[in-house]
Formats: sequence, structure tokens, C-alpha cells
Amino acid sequence: MTLEKLDASFWESEQTVRYGIRECLYGAEEIAEWRRSAPPLPPGRNTGPTVISSFGRDVASVSTEFRTTAAR
Repeated sequence: MTLEKLDASFWESEQTVRYGIRECLYGAEEIAEWRRSAPPLPPGRNTGPTVISSFGRDVASVSTEFRTTAAR
């Protein structure tokens, strides 16, 4: 997936948040900037579980865990 498609799949709002391992990002623009400067993903990284919680027909929250099999 291209970065442009990834950016387009998120809510373009200052209220969009991303909590990472070493960062807390606020706003779609800040998140998009981070994506373009982030280091490559480490080998062995897996995702899941993903939890989607809907609140009525118009609002939802999505959370996904990231795990790595690399030795620490």
C-alpha cells in the first residue's frame, strides 16, 4: 500500500491520534509526517489482535497490537 493510500484511509482530522512505542502523535498531518520519516519495520513483526468498537452508526475506534519475534 502506498503512503498516499494509507493516509487516505484515516480520518483527516486534528482529533486523529496514533500511540506508538516511542511516540504519541496528534492530528492526521503529524501522523502522515511521521510515516514518511519512520524507520523500516523490523523483520518478524506481526499484528493482532485488532479490536473495532463502534459507537452508533457514525463513530468507531480501531486498535491493533504490534508484536515482534526478534530477541530483546
